[in-house]
Parts: sequence; C-alpha cells; structure tokens
Amino acid sequence: ALSIASSCDSLPLQIKSASRLVNVYKTLAEACEADGKHQEATGLYERCLHCARLSKDSTLEGQTCHRLGKAKHSMGQYQEAIELQKQYLEICKTHDDRPGESAARAALAHSYEALGSTAEAIKQLENLLSVANDAGELPAQASACLNLGLLYNDRGEYDKSVELLEQHFDLARQLGDRKLIDSARVILGMARGNGKFSAYVDLV
Repeated sequence: ALSIASSCDSLPLQIKSASRLVNVYKTLAEACEADGKHQEATGLYERCLHCARLSKDSTLEGQTCHRLGKAKHSMGQYQEAIELQKQYLEICKTHDDRPGESAARAALAHSYEALGSTAEAIKQLENLLSVANDAGELPAQASACLNLGLLYNDRGEYDKSVELLEQHFDLARQLGDRKLIDSARVILGMARGNGKFSAYVDLV
C-alpha cells in the first residue's frame, strides 16, 4: 500500500491515499504501544511519517513527527526524538498552533533531561510556560511549573524551586483537581524543607 501511494501518477489520488494510510499506520502503532511493543510501534510511526509527507499536509506531518518522537524517546533514542520534536515545533509555530507548541516543548524538555542537558530542558520549559500562559492553558502551565520546580530543586536553587512550585500549587487549585492539589502540596512542602535545611547547613 505504501509503494502504491508513493508511485501513484495522480497527485490528488496520491495525497488521498497517503492521508488514509497515515490513519491506518497510526492505529496499528497505537495498538502496539498499548501492548508494550515499542519497537514495532516505532517502525509503524516511521511509515506513518513517510505517508504524512506524501500527503502534503504539514499539520499531519507535524503531529506524526510528535508521535514518532515520543516513540523514539521510549526506545532511549533521545537525540532522534529531539530532532523530530524540533520539526514538530517549527510546524506548530508556522501555523500558530499554541497547544501543539506546548506539547513539542514539553517533549523536548523530557528528552533533553534524559540526555542530562538540564540547562536546555529548563530553557524549553520556560518557553513552554510562556506559551501556555499566553494561550491560557492551565494544565500545561501547571505541568511546566512542576517540572521546572523539580529541576531547580535538583540544582540546589531552592528559592527558585519553591517559587515555581507555589505557582504549581496555585494552578492545581484553579484546576480543582483534588489529586493534583494533594500532590502539589506535598511536593511544595518538601521543597520548602530542602530550602530550610540548606540554609541551616550554611549557618553551621
């Protein structure tokens, strides 16, 4: 089917066939992911991306880059995941797709953190927080504040960590998610405790 879509003489027919194949491969890949077959899912997403590019639909291509990037991350192929998420990010910026940009930056931060590139992960999360704030995306803001707060805590920058985790707690209350509120309260308490302990150690 993939070779038929690629070699079709009629461009409109090629585009239509490729678009349909994207949905077929995506469905199969999602089923593999649900079964924990990540390598098979990755191969199917790669076919999905090839078809998305044949379809001439940049939005579809971007979404497929995002899915393949996440699949690559799950396989530990972080650099490849980053390149795919960068492609998705550029497509989202072209279409002024703020939710998509938020998703791309969150995925980039995740992969950069996995590579040990904490500074780059922080940069992506700070950009994500700004985009999510402009778009009024409370869940994305809350997630960005949480992840930033934890990264700054790991770096020993406790004042900055507490400031961000306080924002996370406030956003959790705005969302009205009881489970998220309880988790945010515990994490904030631990961060405040780390800050006080560090200050005590500095004194003695």
